[in-house]
Amino acid sequence: MKKLYVICNSHMDPIWVWRLREGRATWANTCRIAVAMLKEYPFLKFTRSSSACYEWLEQNDPALFRQIAKLVEAGRWEVTGGWVEQSDTIITPAEALLQQAAHAKDYFRRKFGVEVKTAYSVDAFGQNAGLPAILNASGFVNYCWMRPMKHEKEMPDKFRWAIPGTRRSILSFRIQEAYCTSGNLAFDEALLRERMERHLAMDAPQSFFFGLGDHGGGINHKNLKILLEIGKDIPLEFCTLDEYFAVLDRRRDLPTLDGEFTHHSPGCYTTCHDIKQWMADTEKLLYKAEKITLQTHDRKGAALLHDAWHELLFNYFHDIYSGTALKPSYDHEARDLVGYANWQAAKVLEGNLQRFATQADTRFLTEGGVLLWNPLPHPARAVCSYFAFHDPNGMGSDFNAFRDAQGNYLPLQWVQGYANIFNRHNSALVIAPLKASETKVLAYARLPKDHAPFPKLGVKRQKDALRRLSFVTLDDPYDTWGHSATSLGKPSRATVRQLGEPEIQQDGPLMSELRVRYAFRKSTFTLSIFAYKGIEALQVRISGDWLETDTDLKLALATKVRKGTIVSGQAGMLLTRQPDACEQPFIDWCAAIDAKSMSGFIAPDLHGYDSVGSSELRLTLLRPVFYAEHVPEPALGNEGRADYGPFVRETWLLLDQSTDMAAFDALARERLWSPEHYEITKAGDGTNFRPDLWSITPEKQVVVLAQRLQPDGATQFDLTALSDANVVLRCNGKPAAQARLRKNEIKSFIINKP
Repeated sequence: MKKLYVICNSHMDPIWVWRLREGRATWANTCRIAVAMLKEYPFLKFTRSSSACYEWLEQNDPALFRQIAKLVEAGRWEVTGGWVEQSDTIITPAEALLQQAAHAKDYFRRKFGVEVKTAYSVDAFGQNAGLPAILNASGFVNYCWMRPMKHEKEMPDKFRWAIPGTRRSILSFRIQEAYCTSGNLAFDEALLRERMERHLAMDAPQSFFFGLGDHGGGINHKNLKILLEIGKDIPLEFCTLDEYFAVLDRRRDLPTLDGEFTHHSPGCYTTCHDIKQWMADTEKLLYKAEKITLQTHDRKGAALLHDAWHELLFNYFHDIYSGTALKPSYDHEARDLVGYANWQAAKVLEGNLQRFATQADTRFLTEGGVLLWNPLPHPARAVCSYFAFHDPNGMGSDFNAFRDAQGNYLPLQWVQGYANIFNRHNSALVIAPLKASETKVLAYARLPKDHAPFPKLGVKRQKDALRRLSFVTLDDPYDTWGHSATSLGKPSRATVRQLGEPEIQQDGPLMSELRVRYAFRKSTFTLSIFAYKGIEALQVRISGDWLETDTDLKLALATKVRKGTIVSGQAGMLLTRQPDACEQPFIDWCAAIDAKSMSGFIAPDLHGYDSVGSSELRLTLLRPVFYAEHVPEPALGNEGRADYGPFVRETWLLLDQSTDMAAFDALARERLWSPEHYEITKAGDGTNFRPDLWSITPEKQVVVLAQRLQPDGATQFDLTALSDANVVLRCNGKPAAQARLRKNEIKSFIINKP
């Protein structure tokens, strides 16, 4: 006989159209109600995710926490999810999701003795193709989700999601209709009966998620009484999510699927650029800070970074990172969490760079210099610009070069900074090649009179690129999420106008800049294209005032790829799509490719593109929408608008590259995790300067998601492969670990120092 497996739960957004204080109160109030109901009704079981909730209760309501722990031990309260919060799962990078599980699962093991096997993110706005590999690497075997829903994507609701690089899969279940029974449904027997009968008629075994949600509530006497009355006609079994998955796993006829599941809310790929930029900047800073503690065995610094990650992970919650919460939540809670993590990471990174500066061999410095450091385990070219003085020692002439320890001269270029102080350019630009994990010291210098001046770059590359760039505007009728959208709108009738001719803003031996001004209706903005010596990518900066409402701005690239596909970075993998008119998500980069060439964008804080065939790739720069406007309710008008007014967007262009996707990805990584600098004076002789030098082969095919020092002093590398590869990790030239990685497989290596 068919029956419904009833999963009692309460969906609780800690931040959405309320602030975190109200969300925390909801955690406590809902869990207290659930404990009371479970005590009164011995047949009930309750499911609750998210370690952030449990940590809050443990710290601030220990009596309630102890009651929950007893119910967990009795098998009546299910700890599920295994993440700090129900994360975004469409544009969040792989390492953030791996960290979600590492932090939360460790907490659940320590506090409840539970090994969470079911991942749970029921309100996220799409499912990234790399998610199965991430879940597998984190020790999950099941995954419960809901979006995109049935009306948005026709697909089986119960299936096995193939894990890239393996023959295994994640048992997956898409919730039918809703993850809770809120509103009129909770207290109207006819409505509730109608939904339950629909569920019963679906493919067995079928679950039914029961409990007040969105802003908490859980189970109360009235709606439970209605449920039990309906249960006289419809067989019910109260169970946990794990128990339901155990029943589902008995089916041997479930289909196996792979790839991504979109579209639900494509506006979220771009909405509220601030949070996406803050998070991208902090991710990169944490990556570098973790690497340097690994090289210096800085356990204290590693502990600070662990704490920084722990706080930052909350910001990946799907209504924060996706840009769909209230403006005050970004002005306060989200900003503060990013600020805390950023501050800790910067302190650790700069503290270790200072130690490098005091220990490195600086005997050849006469008037100071700069230390360059490569965080990547493969070679990279440093491109570093920083404030400096032209002639700090009053020698009567400006520095115009760097000199290395062997006496070779390198160009120094003074470039525009962010302020005009002393009516001159005050940022020093240096470009230098670095080996894997290398630290290099360069001295400030003046070229000898018999040394030929370094030639200027010119702007030919920028002029060629400019002919392939244009701006597209879309009239965007959708809400903050982009509900019901596949694309973001139709082209505006008005067009973007170029104001005057392109101007050479800067031109020197290391960098040149071509600048063009544009106007659209009430808005004006500037496009700057930068070329750097020895760097294949061109940097693009668009800045100005966007004063349009409900009109989006895109940067279009003529790719010269006529009949190709679009490939993009995803969470721990690359994904190839056929061109279509849809707004598509990406992480870090996207490009058009055919049998001859490959061209595209590198953008760590922009996540949406569309395309016109494969010949035009369009990067979404901004959506000036109301905060938290949710159809069908109209905006009040006082919510404030995201991405309206002054703006700056940056991306890199890689044009006409070879069709080697791994090589393209390697070039992107070099720009995304660029080397760091630290200004220094003469201090040490290098005798005690022995940081561990980590390298990895093959360099292009293997992506290092993280490289960190663990609390016990062991080394951790999280790796994925863009193609099948025999991976070798070396420390100071000696093999430290090796393994075979399959394409798109994710694996963690834990290594004691060789």
